[in-house]
Amino acid sequence: AIEMFKKSLALEESSDVHKLLSDTYSEMGDVANATAEYYTYLKGKADASAKDYMSLASIYTNAANKSEDVAVKNENLAKADGIYKEIAEKFPSYLSYATYMRATINSNMDPDFTKGLAKPYWEQLVEQVNSRETKTSNDTSYLKQAYYNLGAIAFTAENKELCDEYMRKLLEVDPDNATAKQMLGLDQPAEEGAAAE
Repeated sequence: AIEMFKKSLALEESSDVHKLLSDTYSEMGDVANATAEYYTYLKGKADASAKDYMSLASIYTNAANKSEDVAVKNENLAKADGIYKEIAEKFPSYLSYATYMRATINSNMDPDFTKGLAKPYWEQLVEQVNSRETKTSNDTSYLKQAYYNLGAIAFTAENKELCDEYMRKLLEVDPDNATAKQMLGLDQPAEEGAAAE
């Protein structure tokens, strides 16, 4: 397929063919050629959208997910993070989504929460969502994820007071959250005498 696409490009330059080459290289696990072709595709597309850039980030996140090598995984995640930073700057209407993705990516680079890589992005996401008068269902999902992760980061840092604060905020947006209830000691069964009253 690659040779056929290259022959097509020799006859006529087409950004769509670069996209097809990128997809093929990506499927083969060839991140360098996949991204090179995708960048060529973007350059040839005058009206590149946020979704076009998200597809580029996906090449890196997919490669990271397939890699067993932590250094290679983190290198690809860092590149995806950079693309979401660019999306946030170029496409303001995608700011919260891009911030959410940056938080998620940085969480994947710090799965045990010891470095706090994702913390600033979760905090930014909370600030962005809470600054809106009307919240969407996406906003509620963002807050659930942010409060949960900020609580986990505080817990790992042995800051029980801050962890509890985030767990209480999580319960405000997700009243049935079992983890928050457990962390706050609210999941304890009622005492037998109290239940009989």
